Amino acid sequence: MKKILALILTMVFAFALCSCSGSSSSEGESSITSTGILGKWDLDSYESDTSRTPGVDFKASMEVFDDDTFTMSQAQIAQGDEMSVVMTGTYKKSDKENVYDFVFTHATLSFRSQTSEQDENGKFTATVDGDKLTLDKPDSSPSIIYMNRVG
Repeated sequence: MKKILALILTMVFAFALCSCSGSSSSEGESSITSTGILGKWDLDSYESDTSRTPGVDFKASMEVFDDDTFTMSQAQIAQGDEMSVVMTGTYKKSDKENVYDFVFTHATLSFRSQTSEQDENGKFTATVDGDKLTLDKPDSSPSIIYMNRVG
């Protein structure tokens, strides 16, 4: 069962979120730093360098808090079964305009009533462009996740 959970976790991370490539904004730097990234975000679309399995749906959402922490949820649904992962960690403003560096330090994987928890050290970046967020994960399974602000 541990091998199955490890495989599932690897698959989920293959579609995981990450860095951002956004555009410049005319807003002031302080406005972007204090409110630009904060809030709830939901999946708009994603791109992955790994092949997608037909019939598998992908969901993702993220909440970014003002205490420099975040929670991201991702799920893959296939034939009625859902594999999900919840990642938590921290973020900070990068040297680039509208870009934030994220580090997820803990992941909780769930599949068929089984739960597995792991400490992690995964990194990705996020670029804010108004109500759009682009996550870029350049590591083992490169992917880009596009999100929209909720509310």
